[in-house]
Amino acid sequence: MRNLGLDILRFIAVLLVICHHLNSTYLDRMPTWSAEVFGFLRHGGGIGVYLFFVLSGFLISGLLFDEFHHTRTIDVRRFLIRRGFKLYPPLWALIGLTACVTLVRDPNRLPTIRPRLLSELLFVQNYFPGMFGHTWTLAVEEHFYVLFATVAGLLCSTPCHTPFSSIPTLWASVLITCTALRMYTVASLATPVWQDFHLTHLCADALMFGVFLSYLCRFLNLDARLRNFSSVTLATAGVLAASQGFHECQPTIASAGLLPVVIYTGCGLLILAARRLESGTNWLLRLAGFLGTTSYSTYLWHGWVSILAARGITYVSGSNNAGGYLLLAVMGAFVVGIVMHRLIE
Repeated sequence: MRNLGLDILRFIAVLLVICHHLNSTYLDRMPTWSAEVFGFLRHGGGIGVYLFFVLSGFLISGLLFDEFHHTRTIDVRRFLIRRGFKLYPPLWALIGLTACVTLVRDPNRLPTIRPRLLSELLFVQNYFPGMFGHTWTLAVEEHFYVLFATVAGLLCSTPCHTPFSSIPTLWASVLITCTALRMYTVASLATPVWQDFHLTHLCADALMFGVFLSYLCRFLNLDARLRNFSSVTLATAGVLAASQGFHECQPTIASAGLLPVVIYTGCGLLILAARRLESGTNWLLRLAGFLGTTSYSTYLWHGWVSILAARGITYVSGSNNAGGYLLLAVMGAFVVGIVMHRLIE
C-alpha cells in the first residue's frame, strides 16, 4: 500500500533535481527576484538526490525485512529480478531513443557513443563516462541493491533469531568508511568539485542510512519512541538539516566529509515525519503524491525535456522567453514522466 507522505517526498526530490538541471542561460534573463529564487533552487539538486538515496535504502530494506518477517528467509534472486523489471525497461527506453537519435543525426558517432552506451547498460556510468549526466545515481542504487541484498541473504542464512541485529554496526562501518574516503578524495585532488563524489564508495552511506532507519522502525519500534515528537517538529528539524545543501561551497575536507551526513540525516527526519501521512483528501497533496509516483520516469526524461524546451522556445519566440522555457521544462518533465510511467513502468 502506497504512503502519501513518502510519495510527496518523491515529488519534492524530483522537483529539486529538475530545478538543479535548468538551463542557466534562460534563468539569467528572468527578473531579478525570480532568477534569485530559481538560482537558489538550482543549488538544491543535491538534496533531491540524497532524499532519493535515503528513501531507496529505507524502502528496499523494508521489503527485505518484511519478507523475512513473513517467511523467515530472503529470496535474493527474486528480489533482484523484481528490481530489474522495475528499473531496467524505463532506462533502456531512454538509452535506446537517445542512441537512435544520435546515430540518425550523425552515423559516424557510433565509435564515440559505444563505450558510453556500455557504461549505461552495465551500470558503471558513475565510474566511466556515460551518455547522460544524471544516471550516475542509478548506478549507485544498483550497486547498493546487489550488495545489500546479498548481505541480507547471508545474514538470514546464519543460525540466529535476530539476523539483522548487526545493521547498526554495518551502518556505522559504512559511515566511517565513506566519510574517510570523501576526505581522502579532497586531499588527493588539486581542485575538487562535487561531481567527484558521484562514485558509489563515496556516497553509499546515504542509502545505508535509509536501511538503518528502516531497521529502527521495524525492529526497535522507532515510531513509538518518537511519538512525543510532532510531525511538524520532525519535519522542521529535517528541513533545517537538509537545507544545508543549499549553501554553495567548494568541497573541503570538512564539508565533503560531514556535509553529506548532515543533509541525509535531515532527509531521514523528513521521511520519519512524512510517513505519518498515510493518506489524505486535500487535492493539492494528492496531486503532489500522484506526481511522486511517477518520479522515476520523470527523473529519467527531464534532461530530454529541458533540451527540447530550450530549443522549442528559441525557435518560436527567441531566447529571451525565460518564462516559457521554465514552464515547458518543469511542467513538461512531469507530463512526459506520467506518459512514460504509464507506457513502460
